[in-house]
Amino acid sequence: MKQALFLSAALLFIGSCSPKPGSEITSRQTPLKADAAVLVLDDTSTSRITGIEIGRLRSGDNGFSSHCSYTEVIERLKQMARQNGANIIQITEHKKPDSKSSCSRIKATIYKVDDAKAYEKKIEWSADRKLTWQDFKAAPVTGTDFSAATSVGFSYQSVPGPLFSRIKFVVKNTFNCDLSWVNPRHNKNAYLLSHEQLHFDICEVHARLLRKKFAENKLTIFNVKQCSAYFNEVFAGYEAQQKLFDEESDHGINEKKQAEWRSKTDAALLELRMYAQ
Repeated sequence: MKQALFLSAALLFIGSCSPKPGSEITSRQTPLKADAAVLVLDDTSTSRITGIEIGRLRSGDNGFSSHCSYTEVIERLKQMARQNGANIIQITEHKKPDSKSSCSRIKATIYKVDDAKAYEKKIEWSADRKLTWQDFKAAPVTGTDFSAATSVGFSYQSVPGPLFSRIKFVVKNTFNCDLSWVNPRHNKNAYLLSHEQLHFDICEVHARLLRKKFAENKLTIFNVKQCSAYFNEVFAGYEAQQKLFDEESDHGINEKKQAEWRSKTDAALLELRMYAQ
């Protein structure tokens, strides 16, 4: 199976600021549970959303020190969306940190739809969210012996903080729906789907290994370049593991070997559970 890595390493150190959340709600719905899933679509998405447009959200910068990385801003907007009954955030404008501000400044429209999964482009790994064949949205590749292909990868991003403080990192393991495909003749094959899920789970093991590496090594602005070396080290192991998994399981044909990999991967996830996102 083909694997893809999506690397994001924007390192932000100078200054910080407080986000200024705001909203213009025109059609408030019943609030969602505090842990309800909220799908975020970026500003490059071309999806036309069919549902109830609830209103608009924004998070800016007032120039004072606080937490305002992309990850932290999105979490605040998700909370606001849930409070207003929305399960989709469509980002309409994203100003990334620059010389004027170290904050991510975001504007978005929020919606309530019946099936948010239909709009998913990327899926973050979760123990409670297993892949389904509906998540494989790319057109099948012809002229290949493969029945399916899974695009997964882990990325990291720094979280801004005080100038001389220890740098925090957010590591994400993501499945790319638009780069993953399945031959229609096999889209009811549960065993094949378990093989693809295992690729995703192996990626999660290495995402946790990277979180562990960052946690054990205190990175500041004075030694931050080391983060690239840590990433490269973990990624080399990741590539080797994915290749070995496909070779030993014969891309899932060898059920005994695949079962061994399932057990080994589950054990690794358990051992690294304190580094789950």
